Amino acid sequence: MGAHGTCGHEQGEEVTMNRLRRNEVETFFDRQLSQWPEVAERYSALGRARWRDITVAGVPYRLQFNPVRIVSSSAKVDAKTIGERRCFLCDDNTPEEQASIDVAGKYSLRVNPYPIFSRHFTVSSHRHEPQAISGRIADMLAIAEDLEGYTVFYNGPCCGASAPDHMHFQVAQSGAMPREADIADYAVRPLVRMAGAKMSIVGGLPFSAFLIASTDGSVAVQLFDELLAALPTAEDETEPKVNILCWHKALQWQMLVVPRRCHRPSCYYAEVGHRMLISPASVDVAGLMIMPIADDFERITAADIETILGEVCFDESQIDKIVKRISR
Repeated sequence: MGAHGTCGHEQGEEVTMNRLRRNEVETFFDRQLSQWPEVAERYSALGRARWRDITVAGVPYRLQFNPVRIVSSSAKVDAKTIGERRCFLCDDNTPEEQASIDVAGKYSLRVNPYPIFSRHFTVSSHRHEPQAISGRIADMLAIAEDLEGYTVFYNGPCCGASAPDHMHFQVAQSGAMPREADIADYAVRPLVRMAGAKMSIVGGLPFSAFLIASTDGSVAVQLFDELLAALPTAEDETEPKVNILCWHKALQWQMLVVPRRCHRPSCYYAEVGHRMLISPASVDVAGLMIMPIADDFERITAADIETILGEVCFDESQIDKIVKRISR
């Protein structure tokens, strides 16, 4: 067996279904925790997590001190490291206790063993293939619709994904990330209107982004594809740097698309005494900053967060350049 495994389906318990059902997924979650004490303890520890509320440039953010997430925050994602380690999302390499639910014959839904949320899942491709959103957004919408009350998110390969070599989404109970509740308040500039759908520019945050709201999934896919095509792609990368969050409520999808300038902020690489181990991903740009180091959690300021988000995300002038590329 190679470093990545074969992504077969022999290991663990499996439940095959064409579409996800929320009640079955939640029953599956409870059963997994009863069978996997080590991970059950990590979820239990979330109830004892330390939190801070902080206002950044007039915008509410939450900080979570979560030491188990150092596995992700400190993950080395260079080609050499990725090529030498076993892929932890391939079926042959997952822990014996970790079961899965088949999703439409394409993905495996599993309990995330390093949680941020009280219910936290990973939805990974059956095949070992690179993290890439092109051609996958309809799948993201379908999962969000099936699991209403949950938020689906995607971290690009240079935007917080600790497994950039294996296509995956994450799924978490809605309500923990501040932008889930208030993002419509920041969608200040309508850009494209179609039947049952609208794409707007998000402003008023420490960065700029896009929001797609649609009651028609096919139109949402069309708008997203137009946006993705307009985003810049670095010469050595296969897709634009981007974080995406999607949820479905009251017959409508909301999709927050956050273009990224870089993977990690300068403080991540600073000298000892000034370094903060913060590697922003979808959850962080949605208003929930994950802090795996206690000292960083205690000393970070609103100005620090504003600088971090400004470094890794786009500002208004950069968003305006993207707008000019959209063919409307």
